[in-house]
Amino acid sequence: DLRNALPETLGSHPLTGAKAWKADNSALSRTGFSGPELAESSRDAAVSVLIWVVSSSSLSGSASDALRLLPRDDEDINSTQGSSSRQPVAKIKYVANRAVFWGQDLQAVWSGAGWESGFLNRGIHLLLTFGWSDAACEA
Repeated sequence: DLRNALPETLGSHPLTGAKAWKADNSALSRTGFSGPELAESSRDAAVSVLIWVVSSSSLSGSASDALRLLPRDDEDINSTQGSSSRQPVAKIKYVANRAVFWGQDLQAVWSGAGWESGFLNRGIHLLLTFGWSDAACEA
């Protein structure tokens, strides 16, 4: 149980959302790929947890810096130009069986590669959100 393992991080925040992206044998276009949409899915959460459960060998490129955590800027949350101009607080390498946690002051942006075709092991990336951000509570 995450709450028992990380009482200081999750505190009394209730689970407010769960979203999964499936990784399977589907061939993805190299030009039309869009990764998991994390910024919008986690924008109202006090704490977000992304769990990777698929081997990095399934990616069609480098696993380095697959996830960037940026200072949150809700005005350009959907703008790729705006997010590229901000310096990341952290660049996280994709590794299977890794959980990445971030708070309401950060925005997660997937910058990793797409999935390799012919990938035989199926799995999911799971995003859990806990509690409500200060901005969501004010709205």
